[in-house]
Amino acid sequence: MTMLTRPLVDLLVAEAAARRRAAERGDDPEQCPEVAQLTAQLGVQRQLAQRVNGPRRDGYDPLRGVQHTRVVNP
Repeated sequence: MTMLTRPLVDLLVAEAAARRRAAERGDDPEQCPEVAQLTAQLGVQRQLAQRVNGPRRDGYDPLRGVQHTRVVNP
């Protein structure tokens, strides 16, 4: 289960508002630079939330293959 963080929720609301404003102006929301910027920021926040909150699906481990070693005598 994914927990929604405050920045993620704020970006979801801002993106929805930007899409609504673009539609009210008669512009295509997919071509609006404001929407594109918010969508990119939203993608970054989703990736950060996934790393913080853990894997979203079974079998996915973002740290698989990373070896934890400790240097005793360098």
